[in-house]
Order: sequence, then structure tokens, then C-alpha cells
Amino acid sequence: MVRPNKELVGFKRISLQPGESKNVIFTLQMSQLAFLDKKMNWIVEAGKIDIMIGSALDDIRLQGQFTIVDGITLANSNRAFFAEGAVV
Repeated sequence: MVRPNKELVGFKRISLQPGESKNVIFTLQMSQLAFLDKKMNWIVEAGKIDIMIGSALDDIRLQGQFTIVDGITLANSNRAFFAEGAVV
């Protein structure tokens, strides 16, 4: 199945004043990485995931990556769209 090179899987809006900085911790749910397969099941495939954080696609300020070792099929159709986040 053809997948996009980049896609928005979740977001958390953080407001900053000009010149202000804050530390933010966020958590992605596994279901935010899911997509529909040919049988219309929500699945998460094994593989490397690149994470980018920024104010826009052309303004990436932080990058990282992790690896999903085993893919899964989600048991239900409840898919999360918002990242859980906290300003510390």
C-alpha cells in the first residue's frame, strides 16, 4: 500500500509570546500512527518513524525517530487524533 512521505498524525497547540520558550512533553498514542489497510482494518506497521516538531511543515524545529518493532491491527476503530501534552 502506498503511504505518504509525511503526514500529520497528531498535534498539540502551544501558545508562546515572541521570544518566549517553554519545555513541552507530549505522548503519541499508537493509534495515531494507524492507517486503513485494503481490508479497512486500522493497522500500525513495523518500521522506523521520524518525528518532526514545528510550527509548520516548512518550519521544523526539532526532529527525532523511533522504531516500531512489531506491527499491530487495532482491535477497534477508536483512533486518537490529538497528542497528549503538558507544558513544564
